[in-house]
Amino acid sequence: CSPTIQTKQGFNKTNFNRIHKLPGVMIVSDPSSTSLSDPYNPSHLRPRHRREQSPAACAQLKTDTGKKKTLTSRYSKGKESTERMKEKLTFLRYVGLILILVLMMPDKANMNAENSVDLTTKHTKSLAHNFSSGTGTSNLRVPPKKRRKTRRGRNTGASAEGKIKSSNASERQDDRNISNANKEVREREGTMKDINQSDSNILVAIPNNIESLLRDVHEPIVKNDVPFFWHILKSGGTSVKDAIGMCLDLVEASESGILQGHDSDSSLEKVRIANGKIEYANVDTTTAKGISRAVSMQLVESEIADVIFSPLLHESTRLFDNESRHKGRVFCMFRHPIERAISLFYYLRDAAHEPTFSEKLKKIQSVEDYAVSEFAEHNWMTRFLTNTMTGTLTSEHLTMAKEILRRKVLVGLTRDMEASFERFIKYFGWDRNGISNDQKICLKQYLFHGSNRSKNRHKVNQDSSGWLLLKEKNVYDLQLYDYVLQLYEDQREILL
Repeated sequence: CSPTIQTKQGFNKTNFNRIHKLPGVMIVSDPSSTSLSDPYNPSHLRPRHRREQSPAACAQLKTDTGKKKTLTSRYSKGKESTERMKEKLTFLRYVGLILILVLMMPDKANMNAENSVDLTTKHTKSLAHNFSSGTGTSNLRVPPKKRRKTRRGRNTGASAEGKIKSSNASERQDDRNISNANKEVREREGTMKDINQSDSNILVAIPNNIESLLRDVHEPIVKNDVPFFWHILKSGGTSVKDAIGMCLDLVEASESGILQGHDSDSSLEKVRIANGKIEYANVDTTTAKGISRAVSMQLVESEIADVIFSPLLHESTRLFDNESRHKGRVFCMFRHPIERAISLFYYLRDAAHEPTFSEKLKKIQSVEDYAVSEFAEHNWMTRFLTNTMTGTLTSEHLTMAKEILRRKVLVGLTRDMEASFERFIKYFGWDRNGISNDQKICLKQYLFHGSNRSKNRHKVNQDSSGWLLLKEKNVYDLQLYDYVLQLYEDQREILL
């Protein structure tokens, strides 16, 4: 703000009044100019004048100008920052949607890793090209650039009509792109389940004895395969055992074959215990010592037993061998882990004939006390599947247990006993000669009513302290049981 402002403008009445009325401005004559006796006299030849502002007006003008500049600067910066933020958010949204589409469209299961990476890269580049060219889906279209305004007087009717047609054509192309993309997603979703079950587990290693001596459940059955029932206590195993022996007349190898002194037999043979109907091989396949004796007597090679029963999965693989091509085919009945643990507690507490019977266990009166005792179940299925009897279990043990079940075990459910047993019959071909009406009645008796079912069924509230304590101790078995439920549905296709 200058105290005086020179001007060479000639004054007339209009200019004088305009300048004179400015706030804080005084009109003074320049000493070097012609005197202004009559400032309105047009005869003066371009007199030189200056205008002067008062100090107060100058200071106020400076203050107002500074405030205006500050506000203008802040507004401009804020507007620029907002625009940049919108651009960043738009970009991040596009990148996120690209990644989601890439993850939703995995490569085919038979592609190797190199091809998978190449295809994913091509797909990403294609999407990026679509975004840049405006041919992507309507939800992902990049906002078009603003066009300059047309000059005045130019006819814009044809141009606007062309824009509308172009926009409609672009939208139709977008719809076709969306339709093609959805079709591709549906085709890929059809194989997602198989990919998850095969490729995701292809790197999961299982013990060598399980891998080499037990058949995969999806492999075709051959003549020398031996049905092996993995017996989980209090899960319907005894009912299955009696149904196979009593109703289907198959020879069994279990703990019953050494009763009545047959544990000292020097040769392998079929025996009947207490003049019963079931025939057994005179061996015990439920203990490590009994399995060693059965191996030495060549139980599997003799083909004397139609079905082998044992809770010891890993130890029992010693019965099979690759040289004679006798391999085991595992099937099993599963029950909810907590329900099974509670049932086992009440059973073992009074089962003096069981090898695991203990007087200490007999003194325990409640499920809560059992849950905190040394006898409580602690992820029994996961430990026996992975052969980890002691120590801490990890998620790797659970993953291995799932893989063994998926590949090697035909699963059945205690809660669906009859349907599960029908699945076993069909899988092993035990109905090749047909099932008579007497056999059907027999099967219904043992499978529906059960052979070793407790007289007093003990139900425990799931919110009780005993149930919750057992749940904390059997976290992995609970997850494994959920997997079994899924596997039970998936294995329906084996029998189709």
